[in-house]
Amino acid sequence: MDLVRWEPFEGLNKIQSRINDLLEETFGRSRFPHLAGPGTWYPPVDILESKEAYAIRAELPGMKKEDFNLELNDGTLTLSGESVFLRPRRPSRSRSVSA
Repeated sequence: MDLVRWEPFEGLNKIQSRINDLLEETFGRSRFPHLAGPGTWYPPVDILESKEAYAIRAELPGMKKEDFNLELNDGTLTLSGESVFLRPRRPSRSRSVSA
C-alpha cells in the first residue's frame, strides 16, 4: 500500500486558480494569446451598425487620434497604436536643516 500525502487546502487552491484564470481571461489577458506579445492590450470596443455606416467606439484613455491607427484590410478592421506610460514623479523626501 502506498502512502498518499493529504493536502487539506488543495481544493481551495484549485478553486482560486480557476477564479484567477477566469478574471485574467476576462479583464487582463488577450483573447488571442498566440497572437499577443508582452505588453499587448485589447481595449473595450463597441461597434454600432446602421444602414449607412458602422461606428466604432473604443476606450483609449489618455490617447489622441494621432496616437492610434485604424486600418481595413481584406475585410478585417484593425485598431492599433502605442501608448507610453510615464510614471508620475514622487516628491523628494529629503529635508534641509539650517542652524
